[in-house]
Amino acid sequence: MSEKTERPYAKAFLCALVAFVVAMIALFANYGPPGPDGSEAVGRLAATVVVPAVIAGFAAGRAKAAWPLWKIAGVYIVALAVVAGLQYAGHSS
Repeated sequence: MSEKTERPYAKAFLCALVAFVVAMIALFANYGPPGPDGSEAVGRLAATVVVPAVIAGFAAGRAKAAWPLWKIAGVYIVALAVVAGLQYAGHSS
């Protein structure tokens, strides 16, 4: 009998929370407190880290075997790189 991953979305959103906090610390350290457009930047960052969490949670939930946290984190990082690349490509053109 195949075992399912317990709380795959919770684990994926934990990865998103870690990525969001690290990015906010980096932004705050480099640019200081947010200015008038700070809420837009935080919203874009939140969307950028949440979409890969949904993708990783869905993939882990649909897997036939249980995924450890490191595998969910790996899929999250790959999905984050793709989403961030697509966002950058769309923004720079």
